[in-house]
Amino acid sequence: MNRFILFILSLFLISDAVTAQVNTERLRRKINDTGFYSGFTLSLDMKQGNTEYYDIGTGVRLDYYQKSSHLFLAGNFQYKESREIKNANNGFIHIRYVRTLNGSLKIEGFIQTEFDNFKRINSRELLGAGARIKLMDQYGIDSVYDADITFGTGFMAEYENQNISGSSAEVSRLRSTSYLSAIFNVTKTLSLNGVAYFQPDLADLSVYRILTEAGLNIKASEVFSLQTKVNYLFDSSPLPGIKNYDLRFSTGVSINF
Repeated sequence: MNRFILFILSLFLISDAVTAQVNTERLRRKINDTGFYSGFTLSLDMKQGNTEYYDIGTGVRLDYYQKSSHLFLAGNFQYKESREIKNANNGFIHIRYVRTLNGSLKIEGFIQTEFDNFKRINSRELLGAGARIKLMDQYGIDSVYDADITFGTGFMAEYENQNISGSSAEVSRLRSTSYLSAIFNVTKTLSLNGVAYFQPDLADLSVYRILTEAGLNIKASEVFSLQTKVNYLFDSSPLPGIKNYDLRFSTGVSINF
């Protein structure tokens, strides 16, 4: 039952992670048992009458854990339409292999494919590898004052098929990708988390992307938690007609049973 709850919660994280830049730190899970885990979600929100609207979303998650390695696949698709006008049409599939070398050092490789029609990205393909090291892994008593800080860095090849004025344009880049991730359990009921990515083009350092995300979780009871999250994405060289930033604020309730 606990495994099932952990998996369902991870799928909710996946369904909220679709942007032109995917925060892969939110796709990681901590499970101590070895073995295979899988799951699938499908959501449909529809309104008819004075307001016409529908929202379709799907998510899939596959994990395979061994003693010193973890292989996972995460995917998501989302489509929104209101009064025959598209509001969203995007999706991604991410596959990652992580190998633990010692208690604090891991190496990993990944591939990813995604698209976002509203950002004029017909497709984006990524192939990368890197390493991550645990800078702090401090555990307090009864999960009070826990601190988990991780730094990761690596390289990735990026290919984009872009939609510019109705015509396709192809762009290939080699990027560096670095990130700093932190989770703090301040008290038994309050936790903070954040992650920041920096991804410059190695051929032109003036071309880069920055993604930052910060969240706050308040545990109201053993069942209910309140969650607030801020997500900011900056692209120094967006496509014509596309803003160079996206800012999102969300708040909601998490139910555990």
